[in-house]
Amino acid sequence: GFEVAKPLIERAFQRTYGLELEDVSGTFDLAIGTYRKTVSGLIPKMTQVAWAMKKDDLANSQPGITREKFLYNLSRADYEKTWGTDYRQPGIGSRLLAFVIRIVPKIGPLRSLSFRTPTPETEKLFMDSFNATLERYRALLAAERTRQARPADVNLDVGKPTTAGMYKLADETYAKLVHELAKHDFANVPLELRDDILNFYKTERAATSSKSDETGGAELAHQLEILRGVSATR
Repeated sequence: GFEVAKPLIERAFQRTYGLELEDVSGTFDLAIGTYRKTVSGLIPKMTQVAWAMKKDDLANSQPGITREKFLYNLSRADYEKTWGTDYRQPGIGSRLLAFVIRIVPKIGPLRSLSFRTPTPETEKLFMDSFNATLERYRALLAAERTRQARPADVNLDVGKPTTAGMYKLADETYAKLVHELAKHDFANVPLELRDDILNFYKTERAATSSKSDETGGAELAHQLEILRGVSATR
């Protein structure tokens, strides 16, 4: 189904960031609804593509299978009857862009937008990578159950650990997190989060240099000084 464990997400968010989910997302229900509605439309499209590409294979493996039996369909009325109308539809700009991409000739620089059926070699590469990812994920889950998981603390955008001043997006994200925590006087900050933030801003110079304006840098440095004196919670 399309259930989302909202209470679990709220608890995990609070334990990870020391903030309530509502502190940073006043439209979480809308986000869940939009995600759910998007997936409910994506799955039927996937079954249509699968039928178009693998109809013969499906017929051989499932005698009597027909297009109507195979395709998954969930009407808008059925969806809204079960899940409600709290979701956001694509805007006119997104619809117009999708229409243009659909009709524009796929030549020259636009050739990459055309759909090409994967070759057997490509399918094998995908399945190999998928299986390897699945096995790795299972191993991490098993390690987490015994609290032995130690995932590498890297910035996935750049592929390595970062500190203040190395990557603008990380600088902005950490500064915003510190600012949000400061609004609550750094109450209930998890120990791991406190240590991670202070490690990111290893020096006062790093804290001020990561902000583009002097006022913002001074405010951030002051907030970090308060954080250093706060007793974190586990």
